[in-house]
Amino acid sequence: LLEAMSCGTPMVVGDLPGIRAVLEGVIPTAIVATRDAEALAAALRRTLEMAPDERARLGATLRDLAVRTADYESNMLRMETYYRELAAGRS
Repeated sequence: LLEAMSCGTPMVVGDLPGIRAVLEGVIPTAIVATRDAEALAAALRRTLEMAPDERARLGATLRDLAVRTADYESNMLRMETYYRELAAGRS
C-alpha cells in the first residue's frame, strides 16, 4: 500500500481498520468490503476508468500522504517524542 501511494498510484483496498484509518478521507470509493467480489469489481472499474487528470490529482494526494505520514525519519522522530513524553510521565 505504501509503495503504491509513494509512487502516486491509485489503488483498490480491502476494508480493514488500519487501511480505512489512513485512506477513508482520500479514496473512500476504493475501499471495499472483504470477500465482496461485486464491490471489488465495481471499485476496480471506477479506478481504471478515471480520467487522466483525476488519476494524476489522486496520485499526487496519495504520494503527499505517504511522504507526510510514512517517512522513516519523521516516524522515528515522532516515536522518540512519544517515548520521551512517556518517560517524563513516569519519572
